[in-house]
Amino acid sequence: MLGRRIQKVTPTETTICVYDGANILEETDASGAVVARYAQGLGIDEPLAMLRGGELEMLRGLPPPAADPSAQEAIFAWVRVACIAFWDVYLKDDAKARSYLASDSLPEFSRRKASLQRK
Repeated sequence: MLGRRIQKVTPTETTICVYDGANILEETDASGAVVARYAQGLGIDEPLAMLRGGELEMLRGLPPPAADPSAQEAIFAWVRVACIAFWDVYLKDDAKARSYLASDSLPEFSRRKASLQRK
């Protein structure tokens, strides 16, 4: 894959990047242990979220806010589908992730109404 880092080696560590086509899926160390996992947005090089060291970080790739309510609904649906896909692939069997979602650790801006559910 031209222009994509597949491995970084330093005197103290090795990081291997795993891709699905143009999108990065995860980073592993030299032993194959997962260091970070990524959920992708709709475009190339548009990571939506990264899980590293037990911390979930939202990244770029979210569409800009729209004034049109139907466009906002489409954005929310897109984010919900991406989050559920990330949950299904990486987190549903992770006890720490389940514990985090069940705790009061969700950011204040969620107004404690954040949940992940399939309809």
